[in-house]
Amino acid sequence: MQVHPKINRISILWDVIEVDINLYLINSLRNAVIDTGPPQLGHEAVSSFLKTTDSNLSGIDFILNTHGHLDHVGDNVAIKAAFKAQTAIHEDDAFFLEDYERSFDEYFGPPIEALKGKERMPGLKKSFLDSCGVKPEIDRRLEDNDMIDLGGGVELRVIHLPGHSPGSAGFYWEKEGILFSGDSVPGLHTISGELPIITDFPAYERSVKRLMGMPVRSLFCGHPYRGISLPPCEHKKGDEVKQFLQDSLDIVHLIGDAVGLASSVTQRTLPEITSEVLGRLPAEMGFKPLSGTSSKSFSLNTVFWCLRTLHNVKA
Repeated sequence: MQVHPKINRISILWDVIEVDINLYLINSLRNAVIDTGPPQLGHEAVSSFLKTTDSNLSGIDFILNTHGHLDHVGDNVAIKAAFKAQTAIHEDDAFFLEDYERSFDEYFGPPIEALKGKERMPGLKKSFLDSCGVKPEIDRRLEDNDMIDLGGGVELRVIHLPGHSPGSAGFYWEKEGILFSGDSVPGLHTISGELPIITDFPAYERSVKRLMGMPVRSLFCGHPYRGISLPPCEHKKGDEVKQFLQDSLDIVHLIGDAVGLASSVTQRTLPEITSEVLGRLPAEMGFKPLSGTSSKSFSLNTVFWCLRTLHNVKA
């Protein structure tokens, strides 16, 4: 779907998380794809689009990853091989692509263990490592304010937006006021009813406030995120951008307050605390009880990291 004369969006439904993942193809003198989607699906979707499109987007020169989670980098290897594209990701998320064991042990394992039990962790870890597949090569490690020049007037500035992950980053086309944010600002998450995934609450708040001070006119997200009063959609524009950012800031404060209250009772499990947090949030916000969501680890993950912040525990 064309969303701008130089931008096409490809949406992929991945049944593992039951939500659309959005890739963005930028057509200029040099072409780029922002994120590659989940394993075995992104390459197929991109190749199919290139065969059927009427544009002159005939290949991919750059893979620009907004962060290192598998639903966004899962087909890096296949797309890189097919188009000889160069891969770039922020240096703080490079370990997700290079050290699968660390990414599981530090970021995915703890909430899964709380939900599934310690005895199941070896098998679950093996399944995770198997799903990651071949480690993708990184050609460029990005830093904040790096520039990616695609020619033809398309210059993308790297905006480091930690919080969802350590190296979450947006790609900002300043001339057009367009920001490709990936999952850097997940708002209230999606209609699935889980909490937005945030692993560093103080960093996330700083990231959102940074964006609030930028003249962003169009925000292209990695998933169809919703706000408090905004329906789920991958593209926020005009006044919706400001409202979505404010909603994102408000919900992180509400979650933090709810976690503080729920964790004040000692000797409670992470699922118990998470269930109370979800119950404390306003019903009109559309969050579902932990038992009513298909991806329980999303909410558990956010509460786990919020607890670490409250108790000043470093990753």
